[in-house]
Amino acid sequence: AVAALAVRLRGLPWVDGVTESGGGLVVSVSDEEQASAELLRAVVAADLRLAAFERVRPDLEDVFLRLVGRDA
Repeated sequence: AVAALAVRLRGLPWVDGVTESGGGLVVSVSDEEQASAELLRAVVAADLRLAAFERVRPDLEDVFLRLVGRDA
């Protein structure tokens, strides 16, 4: 069910990336407003139970790696 949600989220235009981690998902978004309105709705539609939901802003290293690529 988590893997199916990851696939569905990857297809959304406001999702930059989805990483599966420890039985959960880390979702990077390009539009915080749209994500705020739709992300939880997508989880509910997938009939999954949330253990935690955390909003994290990227730090400078994350921004740098996103701009220049992970291999830099």
